[in-house]
Formats: sequence, structure tokens, C-alpha cells
Amino acid sequence: MCCRVVAVDERKREWKSLFDPKSVAVIGASSTPGKIGMLLFSTIVAGGFKGEVYPVNPSAKELLGFKAYPSIRQVPSGVDLAVVAVPAKHVVESVRGCAEKDVKWCVVITAGFKETGGEGERMQEELVRICEESGMSLVGPNCMGVFSASSNLHALMNPLFPRKGVVSIVSQSGTVGMMLMDSLSRRGSGVARFVSSGNEAHVKLADYLEFFASDPETRVVVSFVESVRDGRRFMEAARKVTEKKPLICLKGGRTKAGARAARSHTASIAGSLQVFRAAARQAGVTLASDCEELADLAVTFSLSPLPEGRKVGIVTGGGGWGVLTADACEEQGLEVAELPQSVIDKISSRAPHYWSHGNPVDLAASMDRELYAWCYDVLLEEGGVDALIVENMAYDVSGGVERIVGNEEGAEAFMNILRKGIVDDVAKVMKKHGKPVLVAAREEKLLKMMAEAGIPAFTSPLRVAKCIAKMVEYREFKKKSGIVLLREELGSGGRDMVDGFLPPEKVAEFFRGAYAGIDGVWFMSIEKKYGLNEAAELDAQVWSVFARILAKRVMREFNVSGDGLSTLVRTITLRWHMEKWRFEVPVCESDKAVMVVRICPWLEALKKAGREHVVPVMCDEVCEAVYRSWAETINPNISLERPKRMGNGDSFCEFRYTRVNGK
Repeated sequence: MCCRVVAVDERKREWKSLFDPKSVAVIGASSTPGKIGMLLFSTIVAGGFKGEVYPVNPSAKELLGFKAYPSIRQVPSGVDLAVVAVPAKHVVESVRGCAEKDVKWCVVITAGFKETGGEGERMQEELVRICEESGMSLVGPNCMGVFSASSNLHALMNPLFPRKGVVSIVSQSGTVGMMLMDSLSRRGSGVARFVSSGNEAHVKLADYLEFFASDPETRVVVSFVESVRDGRRFMEAARKVTEKKPLICLKGGRTKAGARAARSHTASIAGSLQVFRAAARQAGVTLASDCEELADLAVTFSLSPLPEGRKVGIVTGGGGWGVLTADACEEQGLEVAELPQSVIDKISSRAPHYWSHGNPVDLAASMDRELYAWCYDVLLEEGGVDALIVENMAYDVSGGVERIVGNEEGAEAFMNILRKGIVDDVAKVMKKHGKPVLVAAREEKLLKMMAEAGIPAFTSPLRVAKCIAKMVEYREFKKKSGIVLLREELGSGGRDMVDGFLPPEKVAEFFRGAYAGIDGVWFMSIEKKYGLNEAAELDAQVWSVFARILAKRVMREFNVSGDGLSTLVRTITLRWHMEKWRFEVPVCESDKAVMVVRICPWLEALKKAGREHVVPVMCDEVCEAVYRSWAETINPNISLERPKRMGNGDSFCEFRYTRVNGK
């Protein structure tokens, strides 16, 4: 066996072998029903893993149509990832074989190590020694496996096939993590990565957090934590995550009984809850109080934009539920917004005279669905609210409708029309306004349809209020931490300048304006000298070069990799978000992508300057040159149709990209 000690930084470069392996060996794969090796292997196969699969079993020649091998050493080619599900007494030898085979990552499902003490603890120490000497990384032991949506890797000891999404999970309890994956999938969200970290003999919680911080597939990070063995390292890793994306944690082992259970479960030392909470809040971690709230927060953060502030609008069909929702909001530190008189007058022009004339907007059991949808739009557009709660807590009337209609099929068809209408109305305002819209509802089928549409929906107003409040807390942390980071970069020599420093968004706005101003002055000067058409041609040449530089910089600064259409869309999205574009991406597939612009800052600036006559030539020449050059930088085989100006009041222009021959 190779006896070299590998630096941590070198191991970090091998994360792709865990989450996007080209090959997986399953040591202990079996065809015997009830065996973990059988469940594990069949789940990997059924999940449609994209790489090579090698079952390892000395007693089998073939498993599920795959050739079996007597040991890992006899697998014919290199192996990125090995998953071990053999009795504890055989694990050390199996892992040693993986090291000799130069396997990059090893996931040990088997239990019976440090958590049992004695011989188990000694065996775990031997696993660590093998990894440190060989450079192999190890997940577990005593874990439930790994999932990665990008490679269709379902290396799980239970047959769970989660919906693909943007949430990545590291859980010190496999069953809690599996529950969370299932919940996210059922509620319209989904999972990018999952790791059951088990005993963390080798790779620790902080290691996974650091990877997720820079992982482009991950937008939200969630963790169930029983113990933190290195508080300083955890804080550093957590802060790396929260500077870029939300980190939601649930702490277990909060009581003496829970701490004892944690010790026997994964050999964890639970530690002080108060210390953990204080440290987590300082690092910007969003804390959940139980599994239900953990799932609620993961769903909300993954499906909703962050609110700009604490002001909430409420639309309800029942006064009592409006009161309870308002109470829940204020109890969670939110502000039930006071509506401007102009908004009250506007709603009064259409709503029944007995509506509440304030916020909550209580439409008093009105059956006019279009009125509710119109009120959502008015509050989000003109009501001065940062988030909207749509309350639909009515009881399930499908049984009563069936009695009236006379048959179950007709009643269900009628109810589905109502449900779909409500869902479509909420989805439309979410898409239009880019603000959080959360739903409180009780009826199970309505909740299911909300989930299918990607709308965060909950069974009580309190759960909704808690989620919005936690999003506000994270938004405020981001604002404060931005100032702190700038102060740290300026250093002590800039203290006079830092006092009263502008928030980061104001600084960004300042530089956006300066950047647009310089570009505008330059264009007007060459337009004056050469005329509009030649100026546009020169501008297009300059911008096509700059677009290549900017595309590469966005990829580097935001850790974006790849050469497909999803990478192209991701990089353009990052630029447009920074420049305050309003847009949608209705299509993003392997061979085509469509980006629809609703509000273009370039157009707005030209309008403001009274130069709308420049728009056609700027779009046809400059904009096309910029985004064709951008696409070619990502992949020369991606082509752009000439951007199509819509001008229909709802959409300004449309970009259509195609990838030639899948290259």
C-alpha cells in the first residue's frame, strides 16, 4: 500500500469523485432480499447512475445484469467511489483494498465502530490511518450513504429517489436526513446533494460545509447537527456558507437524555446548546427548532427570494384567520404593513363594501377568485409590502360539493378547477413581482398542487410567519456582514472612511451608475463623430471583447464551471441580477435555452435620457454581439439567434440559445 500522507488541500480537489464519480464499486452488493447490500446496490442501479457500476461479492458472478468481482482489487479499471456494506469485522480489510486500488472516496455504511467503544473504536482508528496514509477520503462509518442529483448517484441504504433541486444536506443522522429529502421532494423543492456523515471518522461536518459553500449546484445548505467537535472550524466553515447562501441547522442533543442518545448513536459529544446557538447566530446560521421547521425553512429558502424588509401583506377570505395571521406575524417580529390610502381606495373600487379596509385584506368570504388575484397584485405592486401571505384556511368542502353535484367524479372535477385557479393565481404573482409569496392552507389536495407548482405552502399561519421572519433575519445578516467584510478589507488605516459606511447594495448601485454613465458618454462621443450606425458597430466590437473577459470573471468569482447551456444561463443570470435586470428563464435544457427580459436597465437609461431612437440599433448590433460572444466563451458550439424584441408591454426581448450537435 502507498504510504504517503496527503495534504488536506489535495484531498479537497477530489470532491468531484464523491458527487460526480465516473465509477462506483459496491462492496457487499447482494441479491439477498433484506440485506443492506441488496438495497444499496439495487437503489444505485434503479437511480440511473451515469457512470460505471461494479458489484463486489466473492460469492456471485453476476448481480442485476452486472458482472460481479470477488474483491475491489480485481475490478478491472480505476474506481472513484467505493461504498462498503459488509459486516464490521470485514470493513478494515475492504477499505485497505480500496486504498491499494487508489479509490478516491470510500463510503462506509456499516455500523459497529467508535459508537460501540472497545474493538469498534480501534477499528475506526485503523480506517483513519489507512485514509491518511493513502490520500483516500472516507464518509462515515455508520452512515446511510450519499446522493447527488448531478450524476444520478443514489448510494443510499434505503430506496429513496428524491426530486432534483438546489438544497444540499449534510446530516449527522441518516434517518433525519432521509426524512428531509423526502419532505423536500413532496413539497415542491428538491435536493442537489445529500451526505449522511455518520461517525465522521475522517471527513468532518465542516469539510462538507466548505464544499457546499462553493458548490454551484447548491443554493441552500441544511444540516442536522448532533455535535460540533471543533467549534472554531465549524464557525469558519459556516461563515463561508452564509456569506454566499443560507445555512439552516437543527441541533440535536439539547437535553441530557438527547446528549446520551447522541453519544451512543454516532459517538458524538453534544456540547452546550447555548454556546452552539450563540456561535451559529454570530456566523449567520438560520436555526430551526424541530424537524418540521427544518423542512419548512429549507422549502422556503429554496423556493422564495429573500424579502427586502419586514413589512408583510395578508390577503384572506376569513376575518378570524386574518387576525391569527397578523398575530403570528407580529409575534415573530414582522410588521403588518399599513396600506397607503391610495391602495385602500383602489381595493374599495372593486371589493365588496364590507371588506376590511386595511391589512389584513379580508374579502369576507367573497367567491370572486379574480378579486383575490387582483388584490395580491395590488399589494405587491403598490402596498409597500416586502412579502405576501395568501391565507386559504377554509375547510375541505369536497364532501359537501359531492352531495350537491350528486357524484364523486363531478365534484372532484369542480374542486380541481377551483384548486388550479388558486394555484395559478399565486404562481403568476410570484413570477411577476419577485417577492416572497407564501400560502397558509389546510386542504391536502390544494397543498399538493401548490407543491407541484413550486409554491411554499404550510398548514398554519404561524409556520408561514416563522419562515418569513427567518428569511428577514438572514437578509439582515447579509447586509451587516457585507459592511463588516468591507471594513476588514479596508483595514485600520481606513477607519475614518469606514465610519458611516454605505451598505453594500448602495455601493453597488453607485458603481452601476458610474459604469453606465461612462459607457453612455463614450458612445455619444463616437456617435457624434461617426454617426449612429458606425458608432453601434464600434461599440459592438468593444463589447464583444469585454463580454469574454466578464464571462470568465463571473465564472471565476462565483465558482461556476461547465460548458453547457445551464452554465451559460447561470453566468448571465449572475450578471443580470447584479445589474438589476428583471427576467425569466422558461426553458433551460441540454440543447436549448430561452431567457425572456421583462425590464432592461439599458432601455430604462436610454428612456430617461430621451434617447429611445437608439434602442433598435443597440439591440440588433450591440446586445447581440455581447451575448453571442458570452456564449462562445462558455462553449463555441452554443449559438444565439438574433435577440427578438417583443415590445408587448410584458416582455421586452427574448434570447434563444441552442447547443449544436450536443457538443
